[in-house]
Amino acid sequence: MLGLTARGFYVVSYSLCDYKVRRNLVQESIRTNNHDSLNNLDEITAIASFLLLTDESLKMTATLWAESKLSGAPTAKDSSLDADLIICAQ
Repeated sequence: MLGLTARGFYVVSYSLCDYKVRRNLVQESIRTNNHDSLNNLDEITAIASFLLLTDESLKMTATLWAESKLSGAPTAKDSSLDADLIICAQ
């Protein structure tokens, strides 16, 4: 990512992506007592910009979820947060 920013690219991601990666890295750092990967993620978040969830995008997500379920192509279990669909809605 440093190479991209050095060449003038603007890096954008979603805060939900950070959450999905971070929760696993936190778990791993607790289990192994090694925080290197978590520190690397913190360095990335200092460089990238993150888009926040909005009420409008969550409403769109609910619509996409219901339509996919009714069409017979659910994207995740009913109990799942279905973060990938939230990202798609944004």
